[in-house]
This record gives sequence, C-alpha cells and structure tokens, in this order.
Amino acid sequence: MRLNTFKIYTFGCKVNQYESQLIRENLLEAEFKEEDDAFYHIVNTCCVTQHTENKVRKLIRHLRRLYPSSRIIVCGCLVELDRNIEGADILVSNKEKEQIHRILGLHSQRRDKITFFKNRSRAFVKVQEGCRNRCSYCVIPFTRYSIHSKPVKNVLEEVLILESKGYKEIVICGTNLGEYGKDIGVDLISLLDILCKNYSGRIRLSSLEPKYITDPLIHFMKEHNKICPHLHIPFQSGDDKILSLMNRGYSRQFLEDLISKIRKNIHSISITTDIIVGFPQEEEQNFLNTISLIEKIRPLKVHIFSFSPRKFTLASQLKGKVCPQVIRKRRERLEEICRRISLEVRRNFLGEELEGIVENKKGDYFDILTSNYLRVKVNSASLNLKDLVRVKIRSIKEGDLFGEVVGGIQ
Repeated sequence: MRLNTFKIYTFGCKVNQYESQLIRENLLEAEFKEEDDAFYHIVNTCCVTQHTENKVRKLIRHLRRLYPSSRIIVCGCLVELDRNIEGADILVSNKEKEQIHRILGLHSQRRDKITFFKNRSRAFVKVQEGCRNRCSYCVIPFTRYSIHSKPVKNVLEEVLILESKGYKEIVICGTNLGEYGKDIGVDLISLLDILCKNYSGRIRLSSLEPKYITDPLIHFMKEHNKICPHLHIPFQSGDDKILSLMNRGYSRQFLEDLISKIRKNIHSISITTDIIVGFPQEEEQNFLNTISLIEKIRPLKVHIFSFSPRKFTLASQLKGKVCPQVIRKRRERLEEICRRISLEVRRNFLGEELEGIVENKKGDYFDILTSNYLRVKVNSASLNLKDLVRVKIRSIKEGDLFGEVVGGIQ
C-alpha cells in the first residue's frame, strides 16, 4: 500500500457526512489518493446510541486486524467522550476534524467549502454547529458544544460552487439547524431568502426541532417553491409525561397544532419524524399515546430508536428503566403501524405529477426522490443522475412506488 492513500468510513448524521467530504477534499488537495487498500483509515464516528457506538468500535477493531500496518485515525463525537479507543492510532476531536491533513503533516491550503459530494446526487451543506438544548437523553451537547454559524456569504459561495458542478438539490443541515444565525445576527429565513434568489435548484431543510418551525418559516415555505415541501420534525414521543421527562419543552397538543398549521399552508407537504421507544418510566399507556399521535399525524416515515442510556445524560440516571424485551416488542408494534401508515400515505399520491431528482440506479430502475420525499422507481434509458424531472406516479407494488417521467425541469 502507498503511504499517500486514505479511506473514510462515516457514521451518523448529515453533518458528519458533510465533514467527511471536507476531510476528503482536503486530502485530495494534498495529492492523496482515495483507495480501499489505504495506509490511512479514517473513521468519522457517531455515538448517539449504544448500538451505533458498538458498530463503530467493531469496525475499528476489524480494521486493526485487517490492516495491521495501516494507521487508523478516529475522529468525531465518540472521541469527545472516550480518549481510549481500542485499535486507534490517532484520535481527532470534532474541533480538529477539518485539520486532519495538517495533523498528518501536510501543508496544502485548507479548504473550508466542499465542491462535490462523493456518490450522491444531492449535496449536503453544513451551515451550523452545536446545540444549546438539553434534552435529557441526548449526548450531542457534550460532543458538539461549540456554537457556530457559517456566514450567509460563505454558504452562498459553497452552494453556487455545487450548482456549477451540476447539483440541483442542496440539503441545508446543522447540529441544531433552527439555531442558525443567532450567533452572527441573522436567522434561517434570511439565509433561505438569499439562496432562493441566487440558486436555481431546490433546497431541502434537514431535521428541525418543533419550536423552530415558526409562522414566518411556514409562510416562507408556502411562498417559495424552491423549498422542498418536506419537514423532518423529531417528535420523540406522543405522551406529555414522557415529553416532560425528555425535557423537550412542548406538549403533544403543540405537536398536533403545529402539524395541522403546516399542512393547511404547504401543499402536498410530507412529514417525517423520530420516535424513541422505551424511555425510562414509559408505561403501556404512555406508549399507546405515542401510537395514537402517529395515527393522527400520519407521517410518511418514522425513524424508531430504542432508548439507549448515554454517558453524562440525565436520562441515564432516571429510575423506571423499561426491560429490553418490552422495548423490543413495543418497537416491533410501532414499526408495523408505521409501515402501514407510510403505505397509505404514499398510495394517496397515485396519479399525481411531482418534481423529482434522479438519485441512483438499481438494476433496470432509476430511483427518483420527489420534492416531498417520496421515492419512485422509473424504468428509463434516457435519465442521468442529478436530473430534475417531473414524474407521474402510476402504481404501487410491494410497498414501492413506480412511475414514468413526463417532462424535464432542468
């Protein structure tokens, strides 16, 4: 293996995926090569759940056995919690992550913007870092504690670079995206306004906490069709007692009213969400309240997490732990309900024409992601990745939507 070779392994959120791309481009700028049989193996970690942390540690041990002569660099959130990671040669904090090329002794000019996104038809753009919220289950404030927003000018420059490379959808992301701009005297709406005026493609917002989805933001999304009609809003629970123990700062009724307002204003919007099952003191009725919220709001997709006690968090010290067998059974029940609701929601779009971006190809079919986050399979010989098209949804088979392209957009 050559000494100037690297490979990156990424776990976790869109912010992590963006940061891995920035690491990649800094190393490529220093004339390194990205190869499987690399000398430097860079593991960009996540520790939001114990399951993910276990996968990270397993991979590091595997790499150590597979590449005994290589150097294994471990960076990211797990490093903030544990400086003793078996198999690692070099540990790099979140703050130092973008300087990995310099840690390796390379003196090329540091990039602070990405210019492409490997293996993706859409590009993620990180605009914000850090979280001030103190949800009782969440370890992120202990791993990404520095609050920082990227200036509007810098975001626009990065988006325009990506547009010049053919990216027709940008996903705006941050550790806590709703906090964007509060440290530099702007806000998320002002950023979106500048992007809508200067970028020709479509803009998708990544996860937003409920309290940041304000009336002005809803109105802005209603008036600007460049903003994708899709919001990922983490509910975490549908029960007031559990929401209070989670320190979420809102009630079930607030969520119901918020989603009702969003749907009244934004045509064809899709809602996706996160739910934690088995939080301490969650009894059967609390769980049933979560089910009833999901039945009422009918999200397109639900990411379901089994409660995982995390180091330093208040939830890890709460009494009333739910036994693993009960958590597993509740999760299976909720997964079945969410699959049914998702199928029913998607079936409502049969016959509709929607804007979509060509994401990838699997076998004979291209996968098209619509602006409202539906995935549609299209059999066509004339499509290219990153194309924006109009797709008509014709059928649904075994849970998958199928359609045909009825026109191009760009």
